[in-house]
Amino acid sequence: MARRRLVRPRLGRKVAGVCLGFAEYFDIDVTIVRVIWLITAIMSGIGVIPYIIGWIVMPEEPLLLAAPVGAQRVSNP
Repeated sequence: MARRRLVRPRLGRKVAGVCLGFAEYFDIDVTIVRVIWLITAIMSGIGVIPYIIGWIVMPEEPLLLAAPVGAQRVSNP
């Protein structure tokens, strides 16, 4: 089973999408990741620096472009 890439999703994020990216990568609830990250940030102050590093290092999810609506296939008879 292939694991998804660690990316910052474009939809559903609160600040930069770092917590949501980790939650999707490890397949856990995003609320748990956000609470753990918040507790480490408040208790030790160390949670802020890795968040900023993740914001810089993690790529953003690629844009999904929709197919043109008016395009039709032409078949040869």
